[in-house]
Amino acid sequence: MPDNKRLNEFLVSKGVHTKDLAQNLGITHGAVSSLRSGRNKMSFETLKKVLELYPDLCANWLLRGEGQPNCQKNILTDSRQEILVKEQELEMLRKYVKVQEELIDFLKKNNAELVKRVGEGK
Repeated sequence: MPDNKRLNEFLVSKGVHTKDLAQNLGITHGAVSSLRSGRNKMSFETLKKVLELYPDLCANWLLRGEGQPNCQKNILTDSRQEILVKEQELEMLRKYVKVQEELIDFLKKNNAELVKRVGEGK
C-alpha cells in the first residue's frame, strides 16, 4: 500500500485540502485525516479513486517511492481511456458493417429485379 507521507506530500504540493479530498473520494473528513497522518492505511478502492482523481500522480512513486511524484501518464487512467476509445471504435465499426450489410441486401434485390426484367425482355 502507498506510503502516507508520499500521499500527503503530493496533496500538499497540489494544495488539496482534507475536506475537498474527502468529498471527492466519498469518505469522511476524519478518514482522510487518518490517511494523511498515517494512523490508517489506504484501502485498494481508495487508492484507485485517488489515482483516478489525480491522473498526474505517479502510482509507482506513491506505492514504491520510485521515480517522481508527478508523471505524464497514469497507467490506470490511460488504460481506461484506451479501452473507452477502443469500445467507441468498435461500436462505429459495428454500425458501419450494418450499413454495408443493408447496402448489400439492397443491391442484391435491385440486381435480382434487373435480372428478372432482362429475362422478361423489358
